[in-house]
Amino acid sequence: MQTITLEQEQILPAPSNSRLSVQNLPIYPKTLIQELPQEIEKVSIDKLVIAANLNPYLVQSLITNFCNEPNIVFQGDPSSSHFSVTIMENVNCFFEEYGPNKRARTFRIEFNPNEAPAEWMPYYQAHILPCLTDVGFTRIDIAVDTNANLSGYYLDTIVPLKTNTWRGRNKALETIYFGGTDSTKRIRIYDKKKHLHDKKKMEIAEPVLWRIESQLRGDKVDTWKESFDNLVIGVLNLSTLKPLERATCIGLLQEPDIFKELDRKTARKYRNLIQDARESDFMPALNKAMKQSESRLQSELEQWMPGKERRA
Repeated sequence: MQTITLEQEQILPAPSNSRLSVQNLPIYPKTLIQELPQEIEKVSIDKLVIAANLNPYLVQSLITNFCNEPNIVFQGDPSSSHFSVTIMENVNCFFEEYGPNKRARTFRIEFNPNEAPAEWMPYYQAHILPCLTDVGFTRIDIAVDTNANLSGYYLDTIVPLKTNTWRGRNKALETIYFGGTDSTKRIRIYDKKKHLHDKKKMEIAEPVLWRIESQLRGDKVDTWKESFDNLVIGVLNLSTLKPLERATCIGLLQEPDIFKELDRKTARKYRNLIQDARESDFMPALNKAMKQSESRLQSELEQWMPGKERRA
């Protein structure tokens, strides 16, 4: 396994568009971005889905261009009415002239800017974007990497959402989702270091790495700057509570699904007790990091739209 450190210097085209291969960790040294709060390692766009209409008069020309590019592989046989291709290994592209309904756009591209090669953006701007109309985003994921061990933090949302949690054998939190799989906005918080080890067989030198990720779909993509406005993250001090209240709060923290079994008044009581017991608050650092990153992320998003040249 390869060990990657955050201090490795690299020449990169943009903070969210990595030259690293999929075998390397897509994290950037702080020297390349605006200084972030010490708890935050990186803020990036982690997934994009671009939807558009493909000019029907340019379909065959684009297919020919794809056929002449050795780094593009067709999935099945291409035709002027539909095709699916993998571009430079990490970008998936789909065209369906006759979709599920007349309002659906015909062309879709899915990729992770952190893992796409540097050559992908200029290729897209030169060969694909001129063929498209009605270009927009249908999914944007905003990811924040932190060196704080969030398994020991209180994690919740101001407005209660459907919650799913995964814990390890020692009951330590590994992943938590706020929002359902069909939600237009869903927050995922997980142990990134463990994820890299388990899923990609990668080791990193940093002792702790967690990710806070907002997954936005549909109309919610326009609210990416407010990705974490509903989130609550902090360290609790329950020692001031009465013994029974403290025991109940601890039990609810360990098994949050029990909230569903409580009546609304009781659930609200204990939710408020837990939130009021926050001894330290992680959210100011998260909100500051988002604010500092807004203009950079906005510029990166604009580069995928018509009329925008790539910025160095």
